[in-house]
Amino acid sequence: MTNYDEKFKALNLCAGLPVAVNSLDTLNRIGRFLQIGEYDAYRLTSFSNNPISSTLAKFFSINDHIWISPEIVHEPPWNKSGFFKNPGSDLDHLHSKAVAKNERYKYVLLYSCERGANRSAGNEEFVRSQNADLKRSEKQPILIADELHWRKLWGVTQKNLKSSE
Repeated sequence: MTNYDEKFKALNLCAGLPVAVNSLDTLNRIGRFLQIGEYDAYRLTSFSNNPISSTLAKFFSINDHIWISPEIVHEPPWNKSGFFKNPGSDLDHLHSKAVAKNERYKYVLLYSCERGANRSAGNEEFVRSQNADLKRSEKQPILIADELHWRKLWGVTQKNLKSSE
């Protein structure tokens, strides 16, 4: 199994992974999308031809994530999308919805995440929400994954991280 340090070094090989966007126009730069029912949530139907979309396609398919407003409850749109939730997993906003609200992002990537990794990130996400840059979405219309996002995506918990040091 690849350890966390090897995975972190591999980030240099990837363009940025998008985790939040500030508008539907910005989401359209990532790919074509359809609204899920009456919800403020969208599923991609295709990826655009650019480095950010290519990176997203390396880690997600069209059928395993949605883009959702951090203002709404996520289970109904996920269920309406027809996508599968892995047993023993959580539905997770890859970028914390509390942080996204404070940074004024309109849509956050939601996916089925390993339960331990999602819950382990909670404290760090809380601290981030308290220190959020209120104008970040204006400066960065597409928020790119950082180390915390990658740890969640890879299933790395704080306990795993400490044991690899």
